[in-house]
Amino acid sequence: MKKFFLLCFGMILLLLLGVSCGDYQDETYTISALDAAACGVYEVDSLAISLRPAALPDTVVTFADRVAFLTEAGIVFGVDSDSLWSVRFPTDSLYMVFQVVNSGDKVIYTDHNVNFSLSDGDTTISPAEEAIELSTVAACPYIFSRRVYHLGAGSYLICLSSEDPVNFKMVVLNKE
Repeated sequence: MKKFFLLCFGMILLLLLGVSCGDYQDETYTISALDAAACGVYEVDSLAISLRPAALPDTVVTFADRVAFLTEAGIVFGVDSDSLWSVRFPTDSLYMVFQVVNSGDKVIYTDHNVNFSLSDGDTTISPAEEAIELSTVAACPYIFSRRVYHLGAGSYLICLSSEDPVNFKMVVLNKE
């Protein structure tokens, strides 16, 4: 009786082991073509376009004044999918003007934890999407954050801040 019980127990154990082995098979994950393109731009960081913004003076108050000041200072950039923007914090926060020519979805990637805010006048624009897939993080360690914005043509003010000011890199791509 004891042998029969051990034999049945062994067969059940083998059956359970055989059924559960499917859970441990290799799985492959891929990242989107857009995320792969951003990762490719990050990998060629020797071609990064350097932005060294100046601090905004206290006299600049309105959106129009900020855009005018930043345009004069040369802190303007647009979407160029072949470029990596290397941005240096002069203080704990900085402002840049983002010129959008063609309306549509813009994806902004950064390689550090920075507080990012986008506005068009007095209105702050919330990202349509901020989630980043784990497969993207695993495949491309350069991408720390990913934000998607629905933007029309025009000028936008980007405010970046960080408790630990660092040089960080940013890629802006058109989402197709």
